[in-house]
Amino acid sequence: MSITPGNALYLYRLLSEGIGIGRQTMLSRVEEVLVEDDILPEDMGFESVREVLEQLEFVRLTVFKRGRAYATVLAQPEWDALLEEPEEPQERKKPSAAGHKSWKRKRAGKVLRPAKPRPHRRPAEEDADAEAAASVSEQAQVAESAELEEPSPVPAEEPEPESEPEPEPAEEPEPEPAEVRETEPAEPTPPEAASQPQAQTPTSPARAVVWTPREEPLVPGSFLDEVWCPSDKLAELCGLLPLDVSPLTLLDEDWRVARSTEAYEVRSGEVTFALRCVRDVNGDDVNGAGGNSRPVTVTMRRSVARASGKRWQLTSIDGPLDDAAVSLEGLPVRAEGVWAELDGLPAGTYRPVSPLRELTEFATLGPWDTVLPLLAELAEEERWEEGLVGLRDYLSVTFARLKREGKVAVSESGEFAAFDTGLLTRRDAERIFACFDVCAGKVAWRLVEFSTDARVEPEPEPATYISAVEHLCLVPPYRVELGRALRAEHNDALNRAIEVAVRRARRDYRVATPAYDPQTDEMRLLLPLCVEEQGIVDRALVLARLGEGVYEARATLPLEHARICARVVTSDLPTWLS
Repeated sequence: MSITPGNALYLYRLLSEGIGIGRQTMLSRVEEVLVEDDILPEDMGFESVREVLEQLEFVRLTVFKRGRAYATVLAQPEWDALLEEPEEPQERKKPSAAGHKSWKRKRAGKVLRPAKPRPHRRPAEEDADAEAAASVSEQAQVAESAELEEPSPVPAEEPEPESEPEPEPAEEPEPEPAEVRETEPAEPTPPEAASQPQAQTPTSPARAVVWTPREEPLVPGSFLDEVWCPSDKLAELCGLLPLDVSPLTLLDEDWRVARSTEAYEVRSGEVTFALRCVRDVNGDDVNGAGGNSRPVTVTMRRSVARASGKRWQLTSIDGPLDDAAVSLEGLPVRAEGVWAELDGLPAGTYRPVSPLRELTEFATLGPWDTVLPLLAELAEEERWEEGLVGLRDYLSVTFARLKREGKVAVSESGEFAAFDTGLLTRRDAERIFACFDVCAGKVAWRLVEFSTDARVEPEPEPATYISAVEHLCLVPPYRVELGRALRAEHNDALNRAIEVAVRRARRDYRVATPAYDPQTDEMRLLLPLCVEEQGIVDRALVLARLGEGVYEARATLPLEHARICARVVTSDLPTWLS
């Protein structure tokens, strides 16, 4: 069978709107788009969707191991222009008053228009139509012969009208076989219909599409390679940072985060984004803990004349209102995740390791307020705190662990990548993968969807954290020492609370719960802590294993932060956290 140009144009419009241009899509999704438009491969004379797509020049088929096939709709600019043209009004097609065409109108070339494929009749249907047509022709012949013979006075031909009852039995048996053909297969149909969706359910992966092609503003891909920084601006920035922090490295890292999550503003040719440094608007809170604290922002402008071979130039830094707001250690930094509290360092300390930066340097994600709700809706319902910040930290730390374990999978063709998020779907508890497509530019990948189909062979493995019994509980004999951060907060109430927490963990090993520290790539233990005399657990104690039988109490966390750190490792949390 062949597909006409009009059919191909119709299918191009249907598939480009249904699955998008340039996106690899499973054939099951392509079949869904065709079925929704009442188009079946059998109706077009083909046995499968794959045979239909093989006839379409604008579709590229990619077949992987185990027979998995994907289709990609290729852009056709000429067809897009045809589809954008309005159709001719019907008034032009009306004949003239004289009932014939005007001799002044010349015959124009035929314009290609989309035409929906007409279903081809199946052999059974053709046989049924042929039988019906034959019976109708027989009835017509009998009726004509009856009309011709009725006026004849010859008595020998009078029995001819008796042949009229012959079509009557022919009319009655015809609907009867049709009814029999409908009712007989109707008995086995319900079990087949009931079993068919069950067989198709695993082949139709659940997915949450993240990436939608759109026009992006022209912004630099890499700050180091494309933005020129005048010496006076770098000196101004150096005054805001700790002495051991490179201003160019910080600018490049923070721009990658802003570009990946689209956390920047474009106005009149200028691009503004925020740094991790925070300042207090009133200038009286160096640590930025006040309600009026906000991040330092940087603005860059695209220039016509290239400076040092770079098209962009750093134009301004929105720093503190006065020099008194900067301490000797520089401005503090905003918290990039609750994982930063596991080391016990003061809030606002600059940390070279950041799971959030690792994820955003790996791929373009899109706005968090778009990505996180899609993943939360697909996964099992959990408490991720306000704004889904817990889910953001979970996803970032999980990726950091998978990267260290080498479990971020890339396809053999190098066209897409995926990793196991560690989350399960709500209905069937299927694994959810983060899927990426390759893209041109400084960032190699872009997040396209969360799906139960990883699109890579073999499927990526989930992250593993527990490799020893010491990762799950306190192994006796042991002793607990106070770390430097807690020694600075030394008081009797805290000491008593730590002793009680250790005694409870010694009596019941299930009291402790593991947590993962991405800064050191090591495991930690969390214990319930009752600092107040009422005996209510209000914080979590962080223990780091220093050696055989020696633990160090490094920090205390609020319960909501401890819950996120523990959730990275397991969803089965103890009662004092859940």
